[in-house]
Amino acid sequence: MGVRETKKNQNRQQILQAARKVFSEKGYHKASISDIIRETGLSRGTFYLYYKDKPEIFRKLTASLYTALMADLGRLDLGPDILRRESGETFVRGIAALFRTLSEHRELVRILLNSPVGIDPEFDYVVEKYLNELYEATKRIILKGIEYDIITAENPDLIARVIYGGMKELTFQWLVKEAPDGDIESQIGQVVELFSRGLRLQ
Repeated sequence: MGVRETKKNQNRQQILQAARKVFSEKGYHKASISDIIRETGLSRGTFYLYYKDKPEIFRKLTASLYTALMADLGRLDLGPDILRRESGETFVRGIAALFRTLSEHRELVRILLNSPVGIDPEFDYVVEKYLNELYEATKRIILKGIEYDIITAENPDLIARVIYGGMKELTFQWLVKEAPDGDIESQIGQVVELFSRGLRLQ
């Protein structure tokens, strides 16, 4: 890669890092292109060589997070022998990896889970698409478990919704409110135990 291309890549990354910081601090809706440019130290003309507007930057940021999360979820989609032998441990490790990825993108997660909807249709579309993809990936794992006769569920859609909702709430508490209550892997283990064995009612 030549010096010019290297500089272009550096500028792109500088803009994305600045946008992530500004979105996190001000909120997506209140942040402006001028705020992002100020954070980068680049000229306005240089900025527009790479990105045309705020939604394009936001889509680029969410795409990188989406790719990383899909890779984590893909690791949970294992063959039947492995899942039958160590399903609990596999899911705990996989979901823990998912949370580590979310933690690495903490600023963006805050934007996705803590920004109001109904203000900007394009923003709403990106957030809804991103969250729906996560739900669909969760449902695919449930369906795979049913196919391999590891999971019993009359209503896989409902089970996927409940698991997805629980993961979303844990993510909100850990990464948005920053209110951890114990070790995250231990809590994930408890969630897996709950879904695999159910509540022991006295």
